[in-house]
Amino acid sequence: MSLKDWLQTSIAVCVLAGFAWGAVTYFAKAADLEMVELRLDQKLVFDSIMNYQQRMWQLEDRNGNKPCHEWSSPQDKEEYRRLQVQLEEQKKKQDKLMKK
Repeated sequence: MSLKDWLQTSIAVCVLAGFAWGAVTYFAKAADLEMVELRLDQKLVFDSIMNYQQRMWQLEDRNGNKPCHEWSSPQDKEEYRRLQVQLEEQKKKQDKLMKK
């Protein structure tokens, strides 16, 4: 094997190793994707908590900030109670996500 063949082979191996290293660093790793997924889940839960809370505040404002049992509209009472349950579920889900 001549010097020229040896140099060509070693350069080709180095180029291929560079491509492999570049591909590994370019594409996301599984651990990175898990962190992105966790962050997205946290964001979705936080947004739903804020939406539920916002709707509850709207119902309270509509009914003059009175306690729920004093509201005249049965639909508002039912929606408010449903929102309270959903809000608690989302807060529990948020706590689980925060522990991860």
